[in-house]
Amino acid sequence: MATRRIEAPDIHHLNSAIGWLELGNHTEAYAELEKISFLTRYHPDVLIVRWKVVARAKDWVRSLDIARALVRITPDKATGWICLAYSLYNTKQNGEAWSHLLTAEKRFPEISAIPYFLACLACQMGKTDEATKWLSRWNGMVKGSDMKATARKDPRLQPIWQEFDDALLEENEGRPAS
Repeated sequence: MATRRIEAPDIHHLNSAIGWLELGNHTEAYAELEKISFLTRYHPDVLIVRWKVVARAKDWVRSLDIARALVRITPDKATGWICLAYSLYNTKQNGEAWSHLLTAEKRFPEISAIPYFLACLACQMGKTDEATKWLSRWNGMVKGSDMKATARKDPRLQPIWQEFDDALLEENEGRPAS
């Protein structure tokens, strides 16, 4: 399904909203989005920016509605699925986020953000073996990635930090990691 082009002046408001977001001002970004015409507000590009604005404001309930609309309008794009899972995660609906991400992973196996987020969710759900599996899959997809350094920076992966320390120690001693 081809998406129609966003025309002026709406495209200018959208670009301004993106600019405000890049400057870290979600309030001004929201004000720009409110200037967009009614029908154009449901364009996928506008919805993605709107999701980013409300996510930046940590309005996770509204972000959930926007993400669901994105998945309905563009089910063939990974962005909506990832936004939906992230919104569900932030509204403490980890089981539903997990389910949607597994569906997304089957539809978009080349998108590295999906296995990474699955690893984070698995940790939060106490599934450390699953978390390790998904993080390893992510690591294989991202060229030049240092799995330990990335995992150490993300507190959502804290439950498996020791496992990575052990695996790296075994590799450095010449034994295969288990």
